[in-house]
Amino acid sequence: VFPHVHDYIHIAKKIRDFPSEHGLSKDQSAAVYIYTMEWGDTTLYRVLNKALRSENRQALTIWFPYLKLFDTALDQLPTVKEILWRGVPLDIG
Repeated sequence: VFPHVHDYIHIAKKIRDFPSEHGLSKDQSAAVYIYTMEWGDTTLYRVLNKALRSENRQALTIWFPYLKLFDTALDQLPTVKEILWRGVPLDIG
């Protein structure tokens, strides 16, 4: 889907602590972690979100296994209601 994805999967699986306090598998934890990783314009969340906004639904089929893993991981995490800030390197003023 995009360059070096296997490298990032390997990094995510090595970095994450196991076992997960919420019962996530190593793959589930890595799926969540990879979604949050920054690695330039080809960051997974940018590529995935672009595909999700696309009118070409056939292009999404390649994402189904990841989306299933990501969704099942998120379902296992507790709901938390807090303010979340995300920094972006842009001039929005």
